[in-house]
Amino acid sequence: MTVPALPPDVFPRLCIYFIRFQRQVLFRPLRSKLRVYFC
Repeated sequence: MTVPALPPDVFPRLCIYFIRFQRQVLFRPLRSKLRVYFC
């Protein structure tokens, strides 16, 4: 088995990026709803 040599920072960066992307996708509709409720 040949494992590509990747720096150890790649996986945490991918996880953080994915979590941020998920949060943006999940919280955009909530923000729009909150704007409607508060306005």
